[in-house]
Formats: sequence, structure tokens, C-alpha cells
Amino acid sequence: MVVVSCGMVRTAQLDPADTAPGETEPRSDWLPSVLLAAAVVLLVMVVLGKSRRKAIARSREIVATPQERLAELRHRAEHDAGIEARVAEAADQIRELTALLDTRIQTLDVLIQQADERIERMQPSAAQQPAAPANGAARAHETTTADGQKRAIYELADQGLTPAEIASRLDQHAGKVELILALRRV
Repeated sequence: MVVVSCGMVRTAQLDPADTAPGETEPRSDWLPSVLLAAAVVLLVMVVLGKSRRKAIARSREIVATPQERLAELRHRAEHDAGIEARVAEAADQIRELTALLDTRIQTLDVLIQQADERIERMQPSAAQQPAAPANGAARAHETTTADGQKRAIYELADQGLTPAEIASRLDQHAGKVELILALRRV
């Protein structure tokens, strides 16, 4: 039998005790050892190759002086601070625009409600036209609900909460809260 181990070729004598009963081939107890040695050699070659490539890459790098590295770090910090300032500025503008849109939406809701009330006043009286009792009941419910919301907003504002905090607590638009508080001051 020929055995290859670490680059050397040897021949081994076959011992009849190496064969299992009923087998004509000898047991191969040496195979795991050979495979382990080959794996170790391969692993060492890979590690050495990687370390050689890293050493070559490091030797090609231009080494900066401490002053140059400090200047580069300052430049990066200034650049990052500028970006963070722009992001914060954009977030503020988004909040302002959202509040403005909420306010305008609420203003439109109030104007629509006033228009509906004027239309009702302009329509013929109940004696001339059959009235729908459900509509009157719904209008009364809306009025009591709106009054309750206004009272809750006023109470929270008196406690010192901001309109955004009030809106989040009452699950309302911030613009609606701001509008109600602005109408209170008038």
C-alpha cells in the first residue's frame, strides 16, 4: 500500500490483522489522520496568504502625519454636523408645514359647518317641509360632543400642556387644537 503524508511517499506493509473478518481490504485507520493533516496545511496556507495580502496593502498605504489625520477628522466632524443641522432644520419645517395643514383643514371644517348651518336656516321651516328626526338628533349629538372636546382642550391648556401634547392625548389633529385655542383668545 502507498501512503502520502506531508509530501512524502511511503509504502506500508499490510498486516492480516488490519482486515476485518469478512473483508478483503485492510481497514484504513490512517485516512482520517491524512485528511486532518491536509486540512491543517490548507488552513495555514490560506492564513499566510491573507496576512501577506494585508501586509502588501499596508505597505502601499500613504501614512498621514498626525496633523493631517487631525485635520481630516475635524473636516469629517464639521461635515457631519452640517448634515445633522440640515436634517434637524428639515424636520422643523415638516412639523411647521404639518401644523399649518392641520390648521387649514380644521378651518375648512369650521367653514363647512358654518355653511351647513346657513343652508339649514335658508331652507323652508319645518311646518312647510317634513323634518327628519334623526338629522336633528345627530346635530344635537355633534354639538354636545364638540362642546365636550372644547372643554377638554381648554382644561388641558389651562394645565400648561402644549397644543401638540393636547392633540396626542385627545387623539385630535394638532391644527384643530390650535384653532380651538386661538378662537378662545378672540
